[in-house]
Amino acid sequence: MSKQSTRSIAFGLFLAGLILFVYQQFFYEIDAKESIALLEKEGYTVLSEKEAKANEKQIAQLQEQLAQAPKQEEKTEEKTDTKKEPNQKQETVKKEEPKVYQAVLSITSGMNIVQISDKLAASKIIKSSDEMSDYLADKHYAEQIKIGEYEVNSEMTIDQIAKIITKTN
Repeated sequence: MSKQSTRSIAFGLFLAGLILFVYQQFFYEIDAKESIALLEKEGYTVLSEKEAKANEKQIAQLQEQLAQAPKQEEKTEEKTDTKKEPNQKQETVKKEEPKVYQAVLSITSGMNIVQISDKLAASKIIKSSDEMSDYLADKHYAEQIKIGEYEVNSEMTIDQIAKIITKTN
């Protein structure tokens, strides 16, 4: 094949592609039903404008109720407190013990210390995932973490958790 014929074929393919692109951009229209069907097939929920506005109103109402709920609770607590004061002696207020969170930490192959720390923080076992990550890195525990499932709770220290997941004493 000569240079001229190769160029002609390449130009023809380029021109055909350009024509298809222009047709699709300016003349091919997808109707609303096809669009909705395509979006629903991908897992999206399609709402009409009316439905969306109704949902927004409902959300706004629920947010208002949530904002007013603590205020109402405070008022009822004040009323019950004032009723008790004149007639009865106040009982000593017991401090609530901090809630103990428990979780089963599942460590799989390929997990790094940041992912493990994030899981622990999400389960409220530790307060700071950064602190746990730094501790594991500083103590060189990152290389010693074992795959498995470990029962942990929020009363444990970072050191105790590290020793459990590395199976060291």
